[in-house]
Formats: sequence, structure tokens, C-alpha cells
Amino acid sequence: MFYFVDYLVKQPLPDVNYKYYHIDFFGFIQSLVNENINGAFWFFYLIIALYILTPIISVLANKHRNVLFYIVCIDFVLNFLIMYVNKTVLNWNITTYALTSTANSYIGFYIMGFLIKVDYFSEKQIKFFKYIGLASLLLVMLIGFFKFQIKSPFISGLGDYNGPLNFTYTIGFYIICKEYVAKMDFFNKTGVKNVLAILSSLSLGIYVLHPFFLEGFMKLTNTQFDSWLDILVMPMVTYLSCGFVVYILKKIPYVKRVLP
Repeated sequence: MFYFVDYLVKQPLPDVNYKYYHIDFFGFIQSLVNENINGAFWFFYLIIALYILTPIISVLANKHRNVLFYIVCIDFVLNFLIMYVNKTVLNWNITTYALTSTANSYIGFYIMGFLIKVDYFSEKQIKFFKYIGLASLLLVMLIGFFKFQIKSPFISGLGDYNGPLNFTYTIGFYIICKEYVAKMDFFNKTGVKNVLAILSSLSLGIYVLHPFFLEGFMKLTNTQFDSWLDILVMPMVTYLSCGFVVYILKKIPYVKRVLP
């Protein structure tokens, strides 16, 4: 859809970043393979990779969970430790093929979520992950607060996208949220479950359509990127308005089969 949208609009939509002046079948295939259709959907390629790997992971999940945790450790070392050291110290020109960082990004989170859910770890190990996660989150906040005072990339890079704290605080935060939800009777109520199920069903549809709503908001309010309206107001307005539209569209026969 966005391949044709990028051709029809005069300027690229927000979060899309691409503009085509002619369209053809081979151009579409090339753009799809090179991830040049819609910059906002970069994660689709990672999800497809995880879907392809899931049959293998499901076999290991039955009797070889130690192997799964080994994969998590390898993923952490390659995608977070080595990439962090290279970015902050070595500065080598490492391609994604050398460490296969693109192909297996997020597989560590994917598997860790499963291992935590099936109680693979002991209670002490879960506490360890939780406290390490809290400490990591605190460090990330401190690094962000003193961002302009910190001169060492080795310290400032700890909380970056490929920084090790990104992995540890994500795991710790997941454990805390999981324990909190398990203890709260509020989340076990039928009405709450139904509302959460509805909101969850809207998320992908919102993401697919949100560039149109961003464009509409920017034109109506004359919003500029990085302004306070862009950062604080536009996300909430876009989510609510787009979510309402997606909810209505999902009620329409045939349309609900097309819209994710």
C-alpha cells in the first residue's frame, strides 16, 4: 500500500521517508527487499525472521531449554556487548553480516520472555534479573539526565540502542510488570480483560495507518518536528483518533479481514 502512497503524495508522509516518481513490479520487489518502502515498518523484517525461526525454537522449547538460554547469551554478547564496545572504543567498520546482528536482533528478548513465562529460572535468578534491571534503569535515567555533561562515549553508550543496559533493564522491567499483573485482581476481571483485548487488537492497525494521522495533525496545527506539540501532544492525539478509526473499521465486514 505504501509503495503506491509514496508514489502518489507530493511529499513523503511522516515516518515514511521515501518518495517514488515511477512504479513498476521489479522496482517494488527491489524496494521491498532493501527495506525502502516505509521506514516506519523496519521491524516487520525482524518479525518475519522470528516467525521463520519459531518452528526450530518450538522444538528446543520442549527438551532443550538450556540451548535456548545459550542462544540468549550469544545474542547478548554479539548484539549488545560487542556492538557497544565497537561503537564506543574500537570504532571498527563491522558489517551486520559479520556478526549477523540484523538477522537475530530481538531473538534474545523473544526467548527470554518464553523462559521467564515457563519458570525456567529459579526464584533467586529471577530476583537477580529484576534487581539488575532496576539498577540498569536507574543508570539509564542518570545517563540521560547528565547527557550533556558526560564526555566519555563508553559511559554514555551504556544505555544506547545496542548498549548492554538496554537489554538488562528491559528484562527486569518485564519481570516487574509480570509480577505486578499476577498480584492484581484488577487484571483478572472479565471487563478489564475484554478492554485490554480490544486495545491489543487495534495496535497493528494504528501503526499501519498512523502516518496519515500524523500528516493530518501537522497540517491542521502547523506543527513542526521536535516542537512541544510534536513530542507531547501529537502522539496522544494520533493514538486516540487513529485507534477510534481502526476500531470502527474493524466492525465493517470484509474491511476487518484486510485491516490487521
